[in-house]
Order: sequence, then C-alpha cells, then structure tokens
Amino acid sequence: MNKRSFKTSTKVSRLLRAGARKRNLLVQDRDILRRKRSELAEVAFDLFVDCGFHCTGVREIAAAAGLSVGAVFTYFTDKEKILAHIFFEQLERLEKELLDTLRTLIGEGTRAGAGPEAVFDTVFAQFLRAVDTLHRFIALAYQESKSLSAVARKELIVREKCVQGLLAEATSYGAERGRFAADDIDLKAHNIMVLGHAWAIRHLMFDGVMDSADDYREFLRPLVYSMLETGAASGLPKSDRSKARGEEGPTAAAKLRQA
Repeated sequence: MNKRSFKTSTKVSRLLRAGARKRNLLVQDRDILRRKRSELAEVAFDLFVDCGFHCTGVREIAAAAGLSVGAVFTYFTDKEKILAHIFFEQLERLEKELLDTLRTLIGEGTRAGAGPEAVFDTVFAQFLRAVDTLHRFIALAYQESKSLSAVARKELIVREKCVQGLLAEATSYGAERGRFAADDIDLKAHNIMVLGHAWAIRHLMFDGVMDSADDYREFLRPLVYSMLETGAASGLPKSDRSKARGEEGPTAAAKLRQA
C-alpha cells in the first residue's frame, strides 16, 4: 500500500472504530450509516486498486479499517456491494461536476451568444480534468465492472449514459448553431468519452510523452473536432441527411438504441 493509502486508511480506521462501537445507533441513523459506509468504501477502494479486487478479502478490508470482520458486515452484506458503492459514488461525483459546468456554460452561452467551440472546449476540458482526478477509479471500473451483479451493472450503464449525455448536450449546442454535424450525436459523445477514459486506463503509457490532462486534450482536439464535424449538412432534414449518406434507415446511434 502506498503512503497515501496508508495515511487515508489510518485516518478512516479511527473513524470507523468509533462508529463500530455504536452499531445499533448506526442502523437507526441513515445519515451516519451513509457516512460510515463511504469511509469503509474508501479503505476498500485503496486495497482494490493496489492489490486487486479478487486478491482482497473482507478480512483484509477489516484489518485495514481497524474493524472486526463482523463489523464490516454492519455496513455491507458482501464485498461486491462495497465495489458497487465505490462505482456509484464516484460516478455521481463525476456526473455532478460535469452537470454543474454544462448548465452554467450553456446558460451563460445562450445569454451571451458564446461560440459553440468555446462551450464544447470548456466542457471537454472539465471532463478530462475529472477523468484525471478519478483516474484510479476509472481504471478500476474497466477492470472490475464484470465483478458486479447484473443489477449493479445495469445501474452502472445508466449512470455512464448520464455522463455521456452531458457530452452529447455540449455537442448539440454546437450542432444547433451549425458548427457541428447533427448526425449520430449520441454515438460521437460515447466515442469522445472512451477517448477521454484512455487517459486513465493507459495512464502509464503517457509518462514522458504528456505531462497533464490538458496536454492530452490538446492532442485529442483535432481528432475530436474531426469527428464532430463529420456528417451530412446540418441544415438538411433528417431523412435527407440519411439519403446523403446513402442510408435510407435510421442513423447508427438509433440502431444501437434499438438493439
């Protein structure tokens, strides 16, 4: 365990030990229970990242938190529930940061007539900074989402689509003003999100090549804009845009949604 993990675990362990002595109260007080669950999940998160989810047992989590194994089960019924809690808590954090930024930018942009590029660039920069901040979680999510229950995986997909939807909104802002193509916006937003995630899941490969998420954003910008600008003329009706591509049916994104 690295120094950061050890310091975090030590701090959280003291809090959890104090909470474990009042387990009956915790069950009755949902606010306290929610806070204690988050503290325990923080300890488990460091272990999952450093040692791997499958190599970390409840005993190791209990030891790192300074609790008995039984006390861990006061907060979570099993290890998979801890993993799900980590995923949903971190996705909520990412979603909130992006949502607040997007609402502010689009609201101000509409009132001030901000250019589509300025709005998209700022939202994309905020997204990549969030990816940088949460890169350990994103790497864990790619590695271990298969360990979630079917219900938890579905919930994870729903939350990921919320983040994807925010990037789609920023793209739509430009499409409505004629700067970006109006075709397959959802599919393009998904691809942009995956490109951003590469900063987290392939982070070591960028050592010595790029120093920051902002460097990576500048590297991606021509590729992303090429994707956003690709498509039929945005002024044509949707049916005519499909014909211009030699496609009579729905767009690729629509086909994906139907599947």
